[in-house]
Amino acid sequence: MSFRFTAEDYDQAIERLRLGKTQLEHDGNCCAICGDDCAAFGCRFNPLVAMKFCEIMGKDAAKIHEGLHEVMELMEQEGREVPEDMQPFGRIHSGLHWLEGRFQVMSQWIGPGMIVTPEAERLAAQSFEDHKKNKSE
Repeated sequence: MSFRFTAEDYDQAIERLRLGKTQLEHDGNCCAICGDDCAAFGCRFNPLVAMKFCEIMGKDAAKIHEGLHEVMELMEQEGREVPEDMQPFGRIHSGLHWLEGRFQVMSQWIGPGMIVTPEAERLAAQSFEDHKKNKSE
């Protein structure tokens, strides 16, 4: 998934980052970015806050995703059949892939976890390939 940004969008993000850089700690003043009672390092308009949320969301989703696979493997070991479509796990499973940034649409990896670094796409693809390899063994 890609977005088209304007020069003004970039200017606004750069300005918000510039303003945020002036308030690295609580200083008794209103937020340098939005003027509210938050601080710049926690402001909802700070692009770094959005990036950090995506990073945390992706990592937490990966942990939950691994747990889901462990539950499914235990079900199989106990002789309980995991339905073909993995219901009720199917939607959860797909949602976790999306949150992790390991969900493909038209050959592009998408999801909040992809926002962390440009290298995340390569790592997600490698993780997916490792997971497929481990399942086949």
